[in-house]
Amino acid sequence: MRGGYRENAGRKIGYSAIEAEKAREYIVRRVQESLEPIVNSMIERAIKGDLKASQLLFDRAYGKPLIPFEGIGEAPMMIRLDI
Repeated sequence: MRGGYRENAGRKIGYSAIEAEKAREYIVRRVQESLEPIVNSMIERAIKGDLKASQLLFDRAYGKPLIPFEGIGEAPMMIRLDI
């Protein structure tokens, strides 16, 4: 017989999984507490010309680009057509 429910089948929840979940919860809580200064820091970096900070902010605010666009620079840029 294959498939279906079998007693004691599947991944066991162990100590490492529980500790990893606790660590994720802690990180999420700390990021939420510090969100405003983190975002303000990224905005300041983008204003000063940090292209990676600009890209990250735009991607988070408007979503990642959907189609390639050959622009000025070393790598192709992407633009969205659904905005």
